[in-house]
Order: sequence, then C-alpha cells, then structure tokens
Amino acid sequence: MSDSTATDAEQLWARHQDQAVQHFLVFGVREGLRSGLSQYFSRSPIPSKYAGQARVAAIVARQFEGKLRVYDPQNLLLEHKEILRKMFVDSDGGDPRYQPIKTDLRTDRTTTQYDHIIHRSELELPGLISWAAQGHGVQYVSFFVNKPSNRICTEPIKSWLAGACWLLIQDLLFNKSPRFPNASQISMEHFALHAIEDRIRSKLNERQVYVDVRKFLEAIAEISVRTEEGVRPSGKLVWIRDDDIPPNCFAQFRDPRPRLSNHKHICKLLNTLDRDSVLLCSQDEALGVHSDEAGQRLLSVSFDSGAATVEYQGEDYCLVLNGAFYASGSFDLDSLTRALTGLGIECDTTSCEIIENTLELVRRQRHGCTLVFQAATHSRPLSGENYQKPVPIKDSARWLPGLCTMDGAVFISPDLCIDAAGVLLDARNDERKDHSRGSRYNSALAYSSAHSDVVIVVVSSDGGVSLFTKGQDLFLHESFPEPTQVDLEPPSLEDWLNL
Repeated sequence: MSDSTATDAEQLWARHQDQAVQHFLVFGVREGLRSGLSQYFSRSPIPSKYAGQARVAAIVARQFEGKLRVYDPQNLLLEHKEILRKMFVDSDGGDPRYQPIKTDLRTDRTTTQYDHIIHRSELELPGLISWAAQGHGVQYVSFFVNKPSNRICTEPIKSWLAGACWLLIQDLLFNKSPRFPNASQISMEHFALHAIEDRIRSKLNERQVYVDVRKFLEAIAEISVRTEEGVRPSGKLVWIRDDDIPPNCFAQFRDPRPRLSNHKHICKLLNTLDRDSVLLCSQDEALGVHSDEAGQRLLSVSFDSGAATVEYQGEDYCLVLNGAFYASGSFDLDSLTRALTGLGIECDTTSCEIIENTLELVRRQRHGCTLVFQAATHSRPLSGENYQKPVPIKDSARWLPGLCTMDGAVFISPDLCIDAAGVLLDARNDERKDHSRGSRYNSALAYSSAHSDVVIVVVSSDGGVSLFTKGQDLFLHESFPEPTQVDLEPPSLEDWLNL
C-alpha cells in the first residue's frame, strides 16, 4: 500500500473516530438538557400532559462534514418534518437564515456574541422552543425542547438552550475523547439558576443597570425556606436601586439597615406586611416599607407560604420551591374551557379569571380542592352544604377560595353558579384506581366515570392539577422513552426527511 493510500486510510479512520466522539458529546449535552429541564418543568403550576417531562432534540453540522445530522430519539421533531423541509431543503437549498455557513469564526471576532460563537435565527416550530448557533468547526447547531404551555415564561429556557449550544461547540472544538462528556452533561442538569440569572441580567443591562442578580436570587431561595415561629414567609419584596427610594416612603429604615443576607430578619419583616405593602430592598439590604405602587422596580418577589414567584416587568420568570428554581406561569385554562364547551357550558371572562385565580391560590397554599362542573343541575340535594339560591361565580371572587378549603367538592351549575360545597363524591369503585394517587384524585376519577355529564378539576395537595371527563384525566402525563445509549448512526437531515 502506497504512502498516499495509507495517509487516506488514516484520515478516514480519524474522521470516523471524530464522528463517534461527536455523537457521544451530543448525547451528553442533550441528556443533561433533558434531565435539567424535566426537573425545571416538574413543579410548574401549568396543567399540561407534558408537564414534568422535557423532550429534547438537536440538529448539528460539523465543518469537516458539512452535513446536517438529526439527533431526535424521542421523536420531538417528527410532526414538523414539512416545516423543516421548507427551511433547509426546498426552494434551491432552503431559507438562507437557517443554512450551515462555512467560516472560520476565530478570524471574525466582530460578529461573535460569545468567543468563537454567534447566534443564528431560531427555528419557530409550533409547540417548541429552540435556539441555534454556529462556531469554529461547527457550521450549525440547534437545540429544541417541547413547550409545556403557551403561558410559560420561555426566556430562561432559551438561555438554557443557548448554554447547551455554547457547551457543545466548545466540547466539539476541544474535547477529543468520549470518556469525558459528563462535565457538560452535569452542567446542563443544574443550569436553572444560571439560566434565570443570565436572562434577567441581560434585561437589566439593556436598562444600564449593572447589579449582582445571582446574589439576589440565592438570597430569595434561602429566605423562601425559612420558618419563623412555625410560619413560612408571606408578603412581597421589591428590588430597587438605592437611589430609587420613593420620597414618600411609608417607613424608611435607618442605618444600619437589615441585611438581605440575614434571612431570619427578612422573613420576619415580610410576615409583618399587609396586602397593600411591600418590602423595598436593594442588592444587599432592606430599605423600607412602602405601598405596592413603588415604580422603579428591578424585580418583584411574591412569597406565599414557602413558595416565591420572581417577576420582571409584570411577567412571572420563575418559581422558587424548597430553595430550588422551577418554571413559572399562570394556569392555562384552554383545556378546561374546551371541555366545558363540550358540555354546552360557556365560561365568561370574569368567571374564568376567578376560577384561574382560585386554582392558583389553592395550589400555592397546598391544601388541594375539587371543582365539579355539571351539564345539568342535580334535581336532588347533594351531600354537603346546598344553597337555596345558587351564587354566581362572578360574584364570588373572595368566597370561592374559602369554599375550596373545605373537605369535599364544590359543585358548579351549567350557568356557572355555586350549587353546593363540601360534597363527598359518591361513586362506584373504579378498576382503574391509581394507588399512587390520593383519595381526591381517585374519587374524581370514579365519579367522572359514572357521570358523563361532568367536568372535574382536581388540585392535589402537592400542587399537581388534573382534569377529568368521562373517566379520563386529560392532563395525564404522556410517557416517552428516555434515551439510554448513544446513537452512533444519527441520520442526515435528507435521510430523516426520506429524500
């Protein structure tokens, strides 16, 4: 064999090895991303059949190969084949915004967002969140994850995906051994705090505000788990700059002010607030107490019996439970309203808002509730408290949450009036009883099986949400296989599209 032939064989073998390493590295980053986001979604208040389970896919093209490869072991992209075909293949090679670009970014620092990396146009696929980038040696990389609900805050998730792109590009550039992919995988599994911090810090920097966001978020996590005299913190904390204290501040602290790092003291101060007051804080200390109308706020944090919701400009960014960070968002009632429409019940805007706020309050207070919507009013009295004149939900904004604290279900008539409360659901035993769930869940399952003319919403004491109709839990999480081994032969995009 000639020297040139031997050299060609060695190059071919080296390229084959390089491809195998690529598949290992993609597997590590993608699995870390899937595991971390599954945890991030797991305590989300948003009812969804995908809640608590993230599915992640990737599309990668290396410089030496120039071919897009699809890594999708959970078939996340399967229903988007036609859109991807239009983006990457149709019309003389697809949309140029999404095409791999051959360039050496080490010599083009003017366009880089990170070292050797630039952000590419995101692929807007229905129901998915994505982030795309390119870097030296990597023509294109994009990560995708399922979107649990239209009402979830996607900003931290996009930061998480951007981090995955950055880590994979760096791994492909420097990590030449498949024996050490776990560093990036572990980083992705525990990326929640960094993702939230990164997105909030970027937003504040746009306003020329430069503060230590991470230190503040870590303090919030510590305060949320404090218990003073048997009570978890409840109240609202507003983060402002030192020089933004309102001139008419109701109660301004003198020096030395309470330190934010004194979690016990801050917890006590929060528990002294009334509904219309907030605790003003800077990065390091509490500044005073003021009305909830304070203007120049950086962040707002609402504490409620151990849970804390972090808000930026009116949008829920994340939820803090037991010192850990989770996805946040309001209840998405689309599935409920569709189910009610199927029974011929139309839910007006005011009633929907009251139901949404009640379910959210009950979930946060963690005592659970059951709401039974009826297609027809019962002709006989129900067990529990029956009302001679049903009370419209739209007039019960403050009363309904209190009724939900009672044992038993709240029955609601077709015209959205409260018929009865504290009703014990009497139904036959159902063979599909789930022994891993509580009595509230299984009672609703059995009752909806026996009565096809009801829709039942159950909030469990652990914060989970279920929606029953005709014996089916519409929010029962679908199960997808978890990848356990590296795919050493991922298809090219053309083969995956069956071209």
